Amino acid sequence: MKNYNEDHLLKIVKKIVKKQLSSDNVHITLGKGSEKLDGFMGEILTIHTVDQDTQKSLELIAKISLKDEKIRNYTAIAQSYKNEIQAYEEFFPALQEMRNDFKISQPIKSLVKFYHASETQNEEYIIMENIKMKGYEMLPVRHLLNNEEVKLIFESYGELHASSLALKALHPKKFQEITGQNVSVFRLILDMKISKDVAYSMTSIRDVMKEKCFEHVLLNKYTEDTIGILKKKMDFRGEKYVSFTHGDGWSNNIMFKYEVRNGQRSLSDIKLLDWQAWSVGPPVIDIMFCLFSSCSKEVFENLDTHIESYYESLTKTLMLYNLKAEEIYPFQEMQRQLEQHYHYPAIFGMMIRKIRSFDENHSIDPVNYSSNDDSTFFDAVRDIKFDKDYLFENLKYVFDFLDKKTNKNYDI
Repeated sequence: MKNYNEDHLLKIVKKIVKKQLSSDNVHITLGKGSEKLDGFMGEILTIHTVDQDTQKSLELIAKISLKDEKIRNYTAIAQSYKNEIQAYEEFFPALQEMRNDFKISQPIKSLVKFYHASETQNEEYIIMENIKMKGYEMLPVRHLLNNEEVKLIFESYGELHASSLALKALHPKKFQEITGQNVSVFRLILDMKISKDVAYSMTSIRDVMKEKCFEHVLLNKYTEDTIGILKKKMDFRGEKYVSFTHGDGWSNNIMFKYEVRNGQRSLSDIKLLDWQAWSVGPPVIDIMFCLFSSCSKEVFENLDTHIESYYESLTKTLMLYNLKAEEIYPFQEMQRQLEQHYHYPAIFGMMIRKIRSFDENHSIDPVNYSSNDDSTFFDAVRDIKFDKDYLFENLKYVFDFLDKKTNKNYDI
């Protein structure tokens, strides 16, 4: 059974193609869609279109929400789509309008081209460019980011955050109009049934580390009151230096493009995806979320260099708007935020590292967990086998880093 209205989707795609290719004589091929989903917010459908006269093509992708009532009630699917659609329809266009005012013709590099969306309840979808057809790829889930990849990611966040800070400084009413009604998905789920799975995940991590004869004060604290700590540490009221943040910047929400130069494969570009969890908060949340969820040991060892790259990108971008970084987001304030706001990204990062350790052959289809079934998608997730050695090895150096960062002062 299809998870979408094919006639309606084809009608929308025809309108997009007519505008983009100036043609009514178009052949449209819909892909099968993702049978086994990587997440639980929706399925991905590829859309191939060709102008029959010119043979020009437009490659699209549709992200379509799941309809199952039990999964929707258990998570924040409706709000997730509402957030992402607002990012594409309101926030990013506001940034581009501001850039146009400053004669900056190029869009923000890390954003994917957006075409259409609907946030109609139970029929949410988003249509955007299929960048896979331009050579972008997802990295294997177990791949931990290296220095080359992180440098470009942090620079991309620098450009995005600087543009957001510029909008806030130059057009405060516009910034408030767009961001003022934002509902953080991560904060929302802490009051939903899925919160018990968040807490369970931390407990299972602690148990694995104990099996490996590793105990840590901070891990015990995170486990004892996971939800309470997250609620406290995700409250940024009173924080002066805030911007639009991605909110869920692990590597599975990024696509990478590589080129072969002199026989060597090197990274040339990235695109940031999946804006469901965007919110307003300290800019450093994004780079710390990336760090704790997705980075290899070599990145932790070179973090100061990557922070400098991030701030340099932010500074250069602010200069395009005739703004000074030392006034808009002083370096010392960024350093303070790095020291103050690490708990929330650290907790989510550890849980994502557990996801990375899942059996690589696992396959879960949320469609199999219908509203009439007593089992849930998340019961199945709990039962997935995972590589405890992999998890231990890739959490140990995170705690080593936290020991050095905090001088073992773990007040929460």
